[in-house]
Amino acid sequence: MEAFNPFSDYARKGWLWNLLRGDNPLSFGWGAFLFSIGLLMIAGHFLAKRGWAKGDRFAASSILILFGLLSLFVLFPIGKIVLVAFGSATHFMGLQVLLNTITLAICVSLGTTLVGLVFALLVHRSRYTRAKPIWNLFSTLPLITPPFVVGLSLIFLLGRSGFITNHLLGIETNTIIGFPGLVLAQIFSFAPVSFMILLHVLRGIDPTLEEASFTLGAGPHHTFRKITWTLLRPGLANAFLLTMIESFADFANPIIIGGDYHVLSTEIYFSIIGKYDEGLAASLGLILLLSTLVVFLLQRLWLGKRSYVTVTGKPQGRVLICLPPLLDKILVTFGGLWSVATFALYIFFFAGAFVKIWGIDFTFTLEHFAQFQIDGLDSFYTSVALGLVAAPFATFLGLFIAYFTHRQRFRGRVFMEFISLLNFAVPGTVISLGYLLAFNKGPISMTGTASILVFCFVFRNMAVGIRAGVSQLAQMDVSLEEASLLLGGNLIQTGKRILLPLMRGAVITSLSYSFVRSITAISAIIFLVSAEWNLATKVILDRIEYGRLGVATAYCTLLVFVMGVILKCLATRNFGNANVSDTYGCQRKSN
Repeated sequence: MEAFNPFSDYARKGWLWNLLRGDNPLSFGWGAFLFSIGLLMIAGHFLAKRGWAKGDRFAASSILILFGLLSLFVLFPIGKIVLVAFGSATHFMGLQVLLNTITLAICVSLGTTLVGLVFALLVHRSRYTRAKPIWNLFSTLPLITPPFVVGLSLIFLLGRSGFITNHLLGIETNTIIGFPGLVLAQIFSFAPVSFMILLHVLRGIDPTLEEASFTLGAGPHHTFRKITWTLLRPGLANAFLLTMIESFADFANPIIIGGDYHVLSTEIYFSIIGKYDEGLAASLGLILLLSTLVVFLLQRLWLGKRSYVTVTGKPQGRVLICLPPLLDKILVTFGGLWSVATFALYIFFFAGAFVKIWGIDFTFTLEHFAQFQIDGLDSFYTSVALGLVAAPFATFLGLFIAYFTHRQRFRGRVFMEFISLLNFAVPGTVISLGYLLAFNKGPISMTGTASILVFCFVFRNMAVGIRAGVSQLAQMDVSLEEASLLLGGNLIQTGKRILLPLMRGAVITSLSYSFVRSITAISAIIFLVSAEWNLATKVILDRIEYGRLGVATAYCTLLVFVMGVILKCLATRNFGNANVSDTYGCQRKSN
């Protein structure tokens, strides 16, 4: 019998082998990568002996390794974009595209902040408590659906062959394609971000302040305007700026429903796909990068100067004050209409997977799902496999960074925290372009392999692990770790036996988010997929561009079902604490 050869052709065809191999023999491979890790560990031991990181060799080595990884997979791709942009003879003169992007972001931010505020008030302060599960569902549903769902749904409803415009009203119009449809699609897509931020702010407001206002003789409207609304202002600004970043970074909605309304994210895509002009793409990417970074820094500065919490410690009484009756009825009416609209979007989207040709032949069929087995089954398995590989690494890397930036004191701590969150602020199209430019040639060549996709997922999604870890660590007394160290335990034992069990919620949250974002990612991988390693979202985008909307819709439907099942298994009650219903009611007040 022939002995097993790990370098045989059979082994080379395995997906795990392809994950680890490098195509360019002149580039640095995994051996050089592991050797560099070893050198950083030796340097960490040397610095620990000199008192750095409190003399802990594991901490010192880990910090240096984290700096090395962040430099390679965060700073290096961004730096490559800057170098190519300034080294290219291409000059970007499309000021109109930049103005389009900014105008769209401002309109979307205003709309998402308004919708998020309405649903946050309904969930937290409405007297109609029976409807709260409905508000929670429809205000967070777009978070776990592929990025194409809203855009396609609007086309099915309001496009030239739309159910409402063509079949109910008898109008053939493409008004929804362009700026109006793009604003509407992004508001539906990003309103959950604003909702979760503002709900967190509302939960941090001490109700005793409103009680004091009533005690002094103020009415419900005056109390809401002078107390509640005033305390909401920092959260409103934060929600506005964060959703502006989301609008800047969005790629799926502009590519589907943008039409002739050009924005930076799609122009970068067409610069590579249509012209293969790296200089123009890098120039556009640099402008988009600077735009999002400015907004990100404004958000961080605002958040650093403002506090959502009105008092230290938890208030003794949790009897909340209901909204003023008239305002409550207005918000309930708006929330009901928005929920109906959201329900219609998803119902008609799913219906599109079961009809032959939307707008022409509504005959029931399953042929789109049968075609999926031919066109998309391989990419589906690839997306799930790479998501399962990347999610644990993104989770534990994020938790490691959270621990060292929150618990350790060392030079460069603030810089590490900044660059670790930088990928979260950088648009996905820019990240994809940066990885393409950085790792397409030596000394590190990974394009066309699964490695580049996994690294992109890990360093793109670890920000949630960092934030979840920091939030969890802030609730844990440092004396627990000190007691373990005093009893002779090292940092590894302390993390394994004390920190990790207590941070189970953060682990589940990060795992769920990382897996979902890996499967639904499109902009961050748009330039990184290959014929061998194609992903579900890229296949869906290709089908949309070819006009095969039925197959694309069927594929999205299956993704929604799979993600719903997986999130349920991963204890979705921990995924986004903001969408957990309040367990306490509110108290009615009158003049």
